[in-house]
Amino acid sequence: MKSDRPFLEEAPEVPALEDALTRGGLGRRARPEFATGDARFRAYVDYAPVALFVLDAEGRYVDFNPATLALLGTDDTTLTTQTFLDAIAEEDRPTAEQHLATLQAAGQLEAEPRLRRPDGSEVWVSVRATRLGDSRFLVVAEDITERKRAHQEMCDLNASLARQVADRATELSATNQELEAFCYSVSHDLRAPVRAMDGFSQALMEDFGPQLPETGQQYVQKIRRGAQRLGQLIDDLLAFSRLSRAPLNWDLVDHPLLIKETLEDLRHQRQGRRLEIRVGDLPPCQGDRALLKQVWHHLLANALKFTRPRKKAHVEIGCDPRPDQTVYFVKDNGAGFDMRYAHKLFSAFQRLHRTEEFEGTGMGLAMVHRILQRHGGRIWVEAAVDHGATFFFTVNEGAHHA
Repeated sequence: MKSDRPFLEEAPEVPALEDALTRGGLGRRARPEFATGDARFRAYVDYAPVALFVLDAEGRYVDFNPATLALLGTDDTTLTTQTFLDAIAEEDRPTAEQHLATLQAAGQLEAEPRLRRPDGSEVWVSVRATRLGDSRFLVVAEDITERKRAHQEMCDLNASLARQVADRATELSATNQELEAFCYSVSHDLRAPVRAMDGFSQALMEDFGPQLPETGQQYVQKIRRGAQRLGQLIDDLLAFSRLSRAPLNWDLVDHPLLIKETLEDLRHQRQGRRLEIRVGDLPPCQGDRALLKQVWHHLLANALKFTRPRKKAHVEIGCDPRPDQTVYFVKDNGAGFDMRYAHKLFSAFQRLHRTEEFEGTGMGLAMVHRILQRHGGRIWVEAAVDHGATFFFTVNEGAHHA
């Protein structure tokens, strides 16, 4: 050795290591006249937690440390009569023979063969070999059975998950096809009779209304209202089903412009009323313009509807800019509701007021919720009975607005 310092401080170069091996070897055959450096190296090798052994050109064991015997599950007497190929699992031997030829040609090798022990058990090992001279090779082998087992379990789990995903995708595709068929049926098979009920009821009132008693006229009017409500439910249901299938057309959305257009669309709900609408500064965001316009339409339509009993209605539209997101809101001084039932608001067909008080199908807020979900946002509400409501919503939570 070139130095008396511990091996961990200065590892021997290959020629020095080869000289030590040639003069003393790695096993118990170490000579007592070893220099201090060689003895220290001998101790490190014997106590190494991984197998260290030397092979000759034919793959026979020239020397080895105790960890080699533990890895191979044999004793030193048996090991000296075998070659490394004898320990390789039979099904891996053709590959191992190729590896040995590669080692002899290139002088270096890394491989992960399986070893079969005398007791029949198998272990996976990571093998790194390097040439020591013209005919000897130093091999470092480490048991990686647990790592291989964990890797195989992970592969099996991934394969199982892939099969489950494929199965779910097939089921989802079938469900979507059934939904498409249902929507087609609703659109064509249900709309026609509903329109017929409404149309013939209207014709009955126009042509024979005066001949009907007052009670009969009331019945016909109820039939018409029921048909119209059912028609609106069908339209809302179809619109709701399309929200999950239609692709999003991302663009920079100008909220003040959307609100201006929406209020113009709702002008029939504003006519003849004392109504104050205040619109604050609203920053733009990335989203689907048509869908976000539906959000404003449903929220503003609700604000106008539920403030109808007020002599003077107030509707405020604004935003609360925060460091990580912008929160938009619509606040009114309308009828409000009990917050104990707020969780029902964003589900389909859920209503907190009687139809006789306020018209509607219970689909508007469900559609708003679905649209904002698709935009990576959310919606929530604060309200009190007879003290109005404030709906808050976000778009693209965590994203920076333009």
